[in-house]
Amino acid sequence: MAQVGPSPLTLLLPVKPGKYEELKIAYAIALPFLEHSIPEVGTIHYMRTLFLDRSSPNLQVGKHPNPDTIVLAVMTEYDGEFGAYVGQFAQKLAFFFDSLLPFIVGSEVLGNPPDVKKNPQGLIDFLAANDASQANKPPLWCAYPYTVQQILHAKVPPATDWPSSGSTASTDAANV
Repeated sequence: MAQVGPSPLTLLLPVKPGKYEELKIAYAIALPFLEHSIPEVGTIHYMRTLFLDRSSPNLQVGKHPNPDTIVLAVMTEYDGEFGAYVGQFAQKLAFFFDSLLPFIVGSEVLGNPPDVKKNPQGLIDFLAANDASQANKPPLWCAYPYTVQQILHAKVPPATDWPSSGSTASTDAANV
């Protein structure tokens, strides 16, 4: 049976030991770029990031996290095929990934420093290897099977244009 609706991306990216604080700073700097660039990709239904702590029983990052056991989780729902989607990341979200990847375990395969625009296939391979949705193929329930382009064509305003969208991305960045 063919999938109806968007596809999941669940990146679980272990942070290099001792690099959590530096990653939080890079994340806060890159976040405004990400918020501006996501609509340009044209296939992202939503994107959410959070930090997890493998040393905590509930994976929550507490007041004094272990800087050697942090994982950056990036979750999205997107339209289309994985390779094409990540290829768009390499072009439209390069600054975001190039800013954060130096702090991620295994990212050296993308260059030092990373340059995802010059190595889109490397980014595709790296993200596929770290995507729990690719590995586990979990079921995805979808209330509305429309693509982002169908939604835009229907002239539904993006959440960033809604005065009370509930988005807390900027305030969340200050609290990371």
